[in-house]
Amino acid sequence: MPELAQRLAEFAAHVGALAGDEHDARDFCERLFRAFGWPDLHTAGAEFDAPTRLAWGRTLLLELHPRGTALAGQSRRLFEHWQYHTSHPRYVALCDFTELLCMTSPRRSGSRSTASSSPTCRAITPP
Repeated sequence: MPELAQRLAEFAAHVGALAGDEHDARDFCERLFRAFGWPDLHTAGAEFDAPTRLAWGRTLLLELHPRGTALAGQSRRLFEHWQYHTSHPRYVALCDFTELLCMTSPRRSGSRSTASSSPTCRAITPP
């Protein structure tokens, strides 16, 4: 299997060629997981709970938006979904096929989240 850096570069090149709409969500996620060494989403235990929202157990909640969407404006709504409708995965991420906004859960091992807690955000944009 090629090195991680090579697999991620191939993933990025493929994503750059996508239209970046909801029809590309499954392809995007399948290729992202393959880049990190999983054969497919099913084997990893990840599944779509909505057409553009992928849940991966207690690890990740990823929501995809059309290319060009202002992700910062979507983060509060997704955090509320995380807070009230999920098993509180460690990471919550928003993606518009160009930028990835990754938030770390405010919960730490052994602690409980409160309504006033907010996630730590980090935007990842390709050069």
